[in-house]
Amino acid sequence: RRAEIDALLGRWRAHTPARLAGLEVVDVEDRLARPWRNPVTGCALRDDFLLLTLRGDGARADAARVALRASGTEPKLKVYLHARRAAGASATLESVREGLRALAEALTAELLAGCNVASGGEHP
Repeated sequence: RRAEIDALLGRWRAHTPARLAGLEVVDVEDRLARPWRNPVTGCALRDDFLLLTLRGDGARADAARVALRASGTEPKLKVYLHARRAAGASATLESVREGLRALAEALTAELLAGCNVASGGEHP
């Protein structure tokens, strides 16, 4: 299963989409190709980790970051979503939450489709 996860991360590296859930992929940080430097110790750390930064257009002030990495202890691909939505003065907390929930669901659906798996269970 680890070989499948490595292959999946390799496909994401080779074929990073230009857009996800309607948001433009504006940056890809590949910590396997470019190790990051620990700000405390100064050590360069190489990690099998992809970080995609997404931005919406002027009409949609959404932004998101999607992190993909292989688990260090289990044969799993871990995906972390961080989303942000600008809210106008008249927006309610519930409307902002619902918009973020919809964005997270759209990102999840596209990520799973890119992994060739269906939603609703454990995936490699």
